[in-house]
Amino acid sequence: MNILYISRNLFPYGAAYASRVTHFAKMLHDMGHKVHIITDYTIDAEEDERVELGFCSYQALYRGGSIRNTLNIEKKRLATVRQYLEREKTDYIITNSFPNDYVKMKRLMDEKGVPYIIEVCEWFDPTAYKLGRWDIRYFRNQKALKNRYLKEKKIIAISRYLQDYFTSHQVPCIRVPAILDLEEHKYSAAPGNDKVRIMYAGNPGKTKELLGEIFQAIASLKREDERFGDKFCFDLYGVNEKQVLLNLEKDRGLLEYVRDCIQIQGKVSQENINEVYRQHDFSIFMRPHRRSSDAGFPTKLAESLAAGTPVIANATGDIDCYIQSGSNGFVAENDREILRKLLRELVSMKEKTYQDMRQKARETAENNFDYKIYKREMDEFLQ
Repeated sequence: MNILYISRNLFPYGAAYASRVTHFAKMLHDMGHKVHIITDYTIDAEEDERVELGFCSYQALYRGGSIRNTLNIEKKRLATVRQYLEREKTDYIITNSFPNDYVKMKRLMDEKGVPYIIEVCEWFDPTAYKLGRWDIRYFRNQKALKNRYLKEKKIIAISRYLQDYFTSHQVPCIRVPAILDLEEHKYSAAPGNDKVRIMYAGNPGKTKELLGEIFQAIASLKREDERFGDKFCFDLYGVNEKQVLLNLEKDRGLLEYVRDCIQIQGKVSQENINEVYRQHDFSIFMRPHRRSSDAGFPTKLAESLAAGTPVIANATGDIDCYIQSGSNGFVAENDREILRKLLRELVSMKEKTYQDMRQKARETAENNFDYKIYKREMDEFLQ
């Protein structure tokens, strides 16, 4: 089949969703389909330029974002998809959720008679929007999830929460978590660091993910041992100091106190993230207990395990379906005392125990996050 994939994001690099679209395209290509992607933004090509990647082709509406581009994106997306459908034979469309332009895009796809599947990866919390519950984007997102998508014919869900939600409303739904190409994601048996290095990757925003208790646990260990920084380092990627302080509720005193135990590394490209994970002993992230955490799925979980790097996270969403404490990581609540004890344990962990954890982390990724695992189920769902 000829499949059009509509991505309302960056592609092929620059965002976690770009990785997901890439590996869906590889999956569909391996299944014998021809895939073309229309994406909102790119940093690798000119506007509307058709780029061939081997396993798919793509074109971007804009090169980079701007206020002008953001204001015009829905109009240009609709026009570009229309032109493509009129020019190219299209048997199927896969589109990520589209609450903002639902009516016009659905009308177009129905008008052209092309069957489609909606991919749902998030249930956004009001805090994700500038005006909170009063933001029009939040209203549209809620309307789509609670009404419009419940009338659709097929949904791809990223999490068990979303799968259960749509299935309970009799919407045909399959679950595909974060997926990677495990042949391309290299694995390291041990990074060989002279101290325990733990990493965080991403932008935690103000409340999407929580750094405060991790910093407090590090501060507590430093009060016990002023030279704790000689044994331990917490590296933060994807954030700058201003963003870290925002998440810490502007507690500069806490940041300065643990300065010798942390390093704010800034942004890292998607192409290099596997190498960064391999260089670290553990990765960590903590999410608030709320629906948005349960409905989403952290790509960083799959990326870390693929590198053989054990994960420390709290039990939100599907985390405890994949992480077994002491085996391939640790499920730990976002509590400074719990985290303090755990970090102290990691610093004194035996090398053999740690190497076994890395092996099991990689095995978990191979058994759950390689895109090839989902080819058969996806093929049946398309048919």
